[in-house]
Amino acid sequence: MLQSALSSESLQNEDNTSANQSALARPLYRELDKQAEQIIRELHDHHQVYGKAEARLKLTEEDQREAEGKGEKEFWIWAAERV
Repeated sequence: MLQSALSSESLQNEDNTSANQSALARPLYRELDKQAEQIIRELHDHHQVYGKAEARLKLTEEDQREAEGKGEKEFWIWAAERV
């Protein structure tokens, strides 16, 4: 009988511990979800900014290649046409 009581108490303690752990885990999972969403948004934003910067760099490099070898007067005529 004592063994049965101890066994029952042990199961009840395990249930309480499990319930406490679940109660603690729920807010942590919610916070984890929020942080994951924020990281994904930030990565997406960063990717867009990077893409725009990369396109600007390519245009600048193309312009530099086109402007190379032009005299000053030719360069300014070419530059004015680009605007």
